[in-house]
Amino acid sequence: MSGNHERFFPQIGMRNVKTAVSVLICLFLSALLRRHSAFYACIAAVMCIQPSYDKTLRYGLNRFIGTVIGGTVGYFVLELSLLLPSTWWCFKFFLYAVCIILLIYICGLIRRAGSSAICCIVFLSIVTNVDRGIQDTLLYVVNRVIDTTIGIAVAMAVDRLLFVPDWLRLRLQRFLPQRKE
Repeated sequence: MSGNHERFFPQIGMRNVKTAVSVLICLFLSALLRRHSAFYACIAAVMCIQPSYDKTLRYGLNRFIGTVIGGTVGYFVLELSLLLPSTWWCFKFFLYAVCIILLIYICGLIRRAGSSAICCIVFLSIVTNVDRGIQDTLLYVVNRVIDTTIGIAVAMAVDRLLFVPDWLRLRLQRFLPQRKE
């Protein structure tokens, strides 16, 4: 081997760091606020961080809109499905599939096609993950929306506020091997 070393691993970029910091903050916030689970906040944070703040903002807004729509429809369907006998599980599956069509249609109708995937994911997380012993379905749904909103807000704040100053970036580049094009 001559003196040239090939770089085997890509550099850890700021998007990577911002995502990790966002998850860390979500974990701490969830613990401090005594949230039942940090899962939904962390997932939202991971999904929201994008290559630029403008894209993060756009994705975060779509995520929030999708979360509210999916959560609202999920609440009504959950209330309905809890009234049905457990032997009607097959009917519930068809109901959920019809709701997916409805959710995607609603997102298209309000010109938020970018919200449709997360809208469906939130809906499914509500209707398929609910514990049969749940006492208050509205509280359950509101908590899922709050957790997701925490993750969105954290990701947007971190993406806006966390950056490496140029003077530090230049100093760090002297110590890192340069990538050959």
